[in-house]
Amino acid sequence: MTFKEKSITFRVTDDEYAQLSALAKTHKKSLPTFVKSLAVLFTDNKELFRSLENPAIKKGLEDDLQSMAEQLQQQQKFIELLLRSIYSTQLRLEGQFKKYRKEAAKELEKDFGRISLMVNSVSAKNI
Repeated sequence: MTFKEKSITFRVTDDEYAQLSALAKTHKKSLPTFVKSLAVLFTDNKELFRSLENPAIKKGLEDDLQSMAEQLQQQQKFIELLLRSIYSTQLRLEGQFKKYRKEAAKELEKDFGRISLMVNSVSAKNI
């Protein structure tokens, strides 16, 4: 018995092709292999789902998913801590900038006062 392959041709836009190519590279597959794997996911391929009936394989997949979920939760906690740190630093910096702006405004007022005195004294001498 010989194995026969069939070819399916379809057209996509340049953007769609670029997206599919990028996804294929992300999954470390060639473009034809990636598109074929997507098509197989949406078929009633009994061989694909028969392996899930095996308790050992099913348990392995469940364990893998559980470990992935735990890793994602750990990463989420880390990101939340990092965000809190960033927000805290932001608030501190905003407080410091506000303080510096007030100090700079006071110094400017003093400088304007000094300049005003100088201008007034110069104009009084010229009169």
